[in-house]
Amino acid sequence: MKALQYLRHGIQQWLLPIGIVLFCTGLFVATGRTAHKTIVYLGVLAPALAMVVLSPRAALQAVFGNPVRLALVVFVFWAASSASWAVDQSESDFFIKYAVFITLFALAFSRDIGAAEEWVLPAFRVSVVLAGVYAVYSVIDWYVLGGNDWHQRFNGLPPLYNPLVTGYFMGFFLALMMSEYIACQQRRYAFVLYLPVAAAIIVMVLLTQSRTPLLAWFATAMVLALVRRNQRGWAVAVMTISGLALLLAFNETLWERGLSWRPWIWSHVFERALEKPWLGHGFGDELLIVIPQNGWLFHDPHNMHLSVFYYAGAVGLALWALLVVLAFRAAWSARHTAMGLVTLGLLVYGMVACSFDGGYLIARPRENWFTLWLPLVMAARLLDKPAGKAIR
Repeated sequence: MKALQYLRHGIQQWLLPIGIVLFCTGLFVATGRTAHKTIVYLGVLAPALAMVVLSPRAALQAVFGNPVRLALVVFVFWAASSASWAVDQSESDFFIKYAVFITLFALAFSRDIGAAEEWVLPAFRVSVVLAGVYAVYSVIDWYVLGGNDWHQRFNGLPPLYNPLVTGYFMGFFLALMMSEYIACQQRRYAFVLYLPVAAAIIVMVLLTQSRTPLLAWFATAMVLALVRRNQRGWAVAVMTISGLALLLAFNETLWERGLSWRPWIWSHVFERALEKPWLGHGFGDELLIVIPQNGWLFHDPHNMHLSVFYYAGAVGLALWALLVVLAFRAAWSARHTAMGLVTLGLLVYGMVACSFDGGYLIARPRENWFTLWLPLVMAARLLDKPAGKAIR
């Protein structure tokens, strides 16, 4: 029995916190998507599965005793099961496997069998700093060593293969930094440490010319400032507003692309969704969107909520809405704690970012897990116990 206790303790105190850092930073060192998936499997999902095997009763309690986590599990398995009316059995089984992955990911952040409470925020802090280092390296590699012109759009390094993915993925770290900076207790070193890291990430995101993270940053800063009406909150809000105002005034490239066909794509996908409004077309259905004016081809709706409606129907959309509402309610109730405020910031950033990009909902670990599943599983964690001491 003692051996099992030591094993559980080691997984919660060491393996899972290290796994969180690997999850957040794995894309920085992975040479491709397969490598990143392997990092997540070994760093997060395998330890979570081990905890489920070692503590099955606690795992069941973590799911059925937590409204947010239960809603998440019900939604992902409903969405995964929709593949049964879109593709054959051999392909639909893959989506059930993906739902298991997401469930294990949620359990990795639970209180009873997940990462230890005292190591979650420190793991995020380490990840943010490493993101700043990666941003500096990427810009130097692409523009200085790679010889690309500074006016050329930064396309991202593998497996961050395009500007949109690079933009909203790196934007996640700035949203995390803003939330953690306002919430953290440290008074002196935080600003000195975070300022160069934030500058590096901002430069990298601006070079992608992606507008989604800018809008998501603005929404996150405003919500955090209104929730925490202190010097740090207002400072973040003022700097965000000032920076965006200058950027919009002097950077014409942000306006040249217009709305990037988003309204047309959304209306087209919505019309297609109405063909099967209740149960949806099912995950695995091949969605092809062809822009008539130029022949451009897209495979996702560029809106996660619309993607849910298209693939999982009105039933899936209702389950999704319930999950999101419960998550925001949990984060709002815990907004006076550090963990609650960080979760609220990530939820705002993630939901705004997912409203303009993204469509691969039930899938193996990929970059949208940062803006989609991570904020939701963090919200579930808040209901496992009191989220922590109130912020002073």
